[in-house]
Amino acid sequence: AAFTGFAAIVRLPGLLRVLGLQTVAYAVMATIMGLWAGPYLHDVHGLDAVARGNVLIAMALAQTAGVLMFGPLDRIFDTRKWVAICGATATMLVLLALAAHPHPPTALAIVLLVVLCMTSSYGVAVVTHARTFYPDHLVGRGATTANMAQLFGCAMVPVVTGFIPSYFPKTVAGYSPVAYQWIFA
Repeated sequence: AAFTGFAAIVRLPGLLRVLGLQTVAYAVMATIMGLWAGPYLHDVHGLDAVARGNVLIAMALAQTAGVLMFGPLDRIFDTRKWVAICGATATMLVLLALAAHPHPPTALAIVLLVVLCMTSSYGVAVVTHARTFYPDHLVGRGATTANMAQLFGCAMVPVVTGFIPSYFPKTVAGYSPVAYQWIFA
């Protein structure tokens, strides 16, 4: 019955695109904040442990503020889909800005990392948008499927980005700035 319910969920028209977005919405932010921001701020910008910790705290606060910001936007704009798409687009633009420069000014890099955590909070809009696809009798399986997509992304994005630095020569400080550009890309 579990597999039948899962199969019914993934066959719903349009839902796979939403699940694709759900796969990366939180995973990208969690991977950057939890795995790469600290080393990036050390290797590329030379920040010490306390300064890196302060940036990571600011990033976590921005993520919390982002969730509170994105939550009511679907009611304000009367659309869940476009709130999610705008959040995803903003997140991609921030990542592209980080990827575009091997050594941006430190203040700019910090602002972009903090903004990334705020814009990446669009996942709450994705979850509510996904709910509109499920018939009432499959809500539980649908929510589970959306959560599985998020967990899959949280498992895969760090693994995939973890291979990137090995393709670039290390610097005295650590990983190459170009490796971080590819991680952000």
